[in-house]
Amino acid sequence: MKKYLRYLGPVLITALFVLAIYLLYHKLKAYSIAQIRESIQQVSTGSICFSIGLMVVNYIILVGYDWLALKAIHKSLPLPRVGLVSLVGQAVSYNFGALLGGTSVRYRFYSAWGFSLVEIVRLVLMLAVTFWVGALGLCGVVFLWFLVSARGMLSSRGFLFDRGGFYARTRGEVFGVPWSEISAVGVGTLPPVQHRRPIVPDQRHALEISPSDPGFAARHPQLERWRVEEQPSMPGLPGERYRFHLPPVGRLPKTLESAVQSVAPSKWVGHYRRQLPPPQQ
Repeated sequence: MKKYLRYLGPVLITALFVLAIYLLYHKLKAYSIAQIRESIQQVSTGSICFSIGLMVVNYIILVGYDWLALKAIHKSLPLPRVGLVSLVGQAVSYNFGALLGGTSVRYRFYSAWGFSLVEIVRLVLMLAVTFWVGALGLCGVVFLWFLVSARGMLSSRGFLFDRGGFYARTRGEVFGVPWSEISAVGVGTLPPVQHRRPIVPDQRHALEISPSDPGFAARHPQLERWRVEEQPSMPGLPGERYRFHLPPVGRLPKTLESAVQSVAPSKWVGHYRRQLPPPQQ
């Protein structure tokens, strides 16, 4: 019986590897090599390098989890060994799960380096605790940042498009503009980071209304607080426009697009990328 159990581990690992290859093939069989290559070419070289850099930083941070766990159980190992077991353990965990991957890999490494079963169990438990404390702490910080940056989105605000024109409700007031005074309607979006500065969530997406003539501002002074003058985001659009920021999450941009397309399709110019003015030196 022991003779057969000796082969159980390699057989199980081989079976899992074959299963992973089959699942990968099943997911990718609908795409040709040319389609995959074309999709990769659509991603800029800078984005690919940035992603690789984030991956390296991620694995460096994950080495810290093993290092902290070793400190918690009052054990020490050379940093290259800690990095090796962390890299292999995390990579296997991401593909086969913590139970079949990371835990078994760590047991194999740490037991070979003289750790007892109790010490390995304590170390794995500490890894789980530190991971979830970090993950939940980061979620809390992001949630608080979202509440602070998007506090304006939590107040009462609404938009209405009908065949008569555009109506905005905010702070208990309703403002209306007929279609004859509107030249274009679109949704402008900022990237998460621009000019090396992060963009707060409630400023990324905005409904933008372009006036049809220079006298628009004089006729609608109540809209002055939403008026901006910047370089046109699209050819043919004026620099002067009225910007209404949208919630950072949700389907409101798509809903607004459908509303405009149904009543005034000639006014809709689509979704476009906005550019902030460069910061002053």
